[in-house]
Amino acid sequence: MTRELRERWADVEPECGDGWLDIIDDTLAEIRETVEAEDMDESGMNLLDVEVKRVATWKGLLKFWIQAPNLGELQSILEHAKLRSLWTCEMCGEDGRMREEKQVVRCRDCATEQELKLTKEEMN
Repeated sequence: MTRELRERWADVEPECGDGWLDIIDDTLAEIRETVEAEDMDESGMNLLDVEVKRVATWKGLLKFWIQAPNLGELQSILEHAKLRSLWTCEMCGEDGRMREEKQVVRCRDCATEQELKLTKEEMN
């Protein structure tokens, strides 16, 4: 985890490759903005009500485990992060694709020989 990200999100220890750190940073910032806007509207949530329990690779994609009173309002943000991870190499952050057999998202440069071989077999 980068020092900059650690300073902004001290309570979050991602369990994934560095390639998804920008997705995590963007997602947490969007959650913060959403919650702060709600707090200003006095409609319920504030930052103290939202707890990021875990951020990790789950079934090959990025998943956030969050506890919040109005989680439904954050669901689209979390879904967008998961979809971004589907097309972003977990290792380097470049464009990637799901390597089904291993349930990992890798670009061509970061994929192992076995993952590339399996992908070629899928195409035939």
